[in-house]
Amino acid sequence: MPLSTQWPHHPTRLSDLIDHETLAVVISGSCARLKRALTVLDYDKQTGAIARIDPLIEWQNFEPFCQLLRTESRVSGGNAACERCDIQRAQKLVGVISGARCTDADNYRCHMGLTDYSQTLCVDDTPVAVLLAGQFAASEQKEEVRRQVERIVSGDRKDIALMDDAAGAELRQLVAQIPTPTQDFIEQFRREAEYVQAMATAHYHRQKAEYQGAFLDKLRSARRFSRGRTLLEIGREVERLLQIVQQHCGLQYLVMFCNVAEGDTVLTPIA
Repeated sequence: MPLSTQWPHHPTRLSDLIDHETLAVVISGSCARLKRALTVLDYDKQTGAIARIDPLIEWQNFEPFCQLLRTESRVSGGNAACERCDIQRAQKLVGVISGARCTDADNYRCHMGLTDYSQTLCVDDTPVAVLLAGQFAASEQKEEVRRQVERIVSGDRKDIALMDDAAGAELRQLVAQIPTPTQDFIEQFRREAEYVQAMATAHYHRQKAEYQGAFLDKLRSARRFSRGRTLLEIGREVERLLQIVQQHCGLQYLVMFCNVAEGDTVLTPIA
């Protein structure tokens, strides 16, 4: 169901605003423009659930190092460790948003020591997803990546195991190919995040307007003031309509403001 069914229809997760197929196409386009890997982690604030949404092409623009690490037939547990790292990053970001504005783009280190970038996507200050991109390593940073590879080769990483002898040597060689982050990448990444965020916001406000319009049509069709002849009858009709509004909004009280001439009844402006 798109957005919350309860008024005032707060946004829920990104995939409730933009369907999975469309998101996959959008992510693929962002990958192509960035020339880097990019992933969306769908976030449902109501349940805390986080789900991965990848581009149309699996592992699009992933570094060869990361592709090998995620190939289960050669590196058992590598893909699970990477996805677990992504989810932990998303949980950390959305965990600090409560009561504050959404976070801006920032970099962080993944479990293998590479530099990635993240940004929370928000709709009306409600977090709906986390965007991840990157797979970089500066020259001095590659030593840390190599140390993590050696931990896997030696068996020190209990969650990751090599399935063939050649995989360790290949990982060592591929470390050298990991590029250094460019100075303008974070700005390019921010633009892609803002593009997806703007699209989600537009979808949200359109869907919310449709929800509200449907309820107002229902309320208008429920009016029966032409049948009321006395103030008592009009009062009962107003009470009935207010109960419909009350039930729809899930509220105990309604406060209404209106101008009433001296000696006039408040029922008329409410009606």
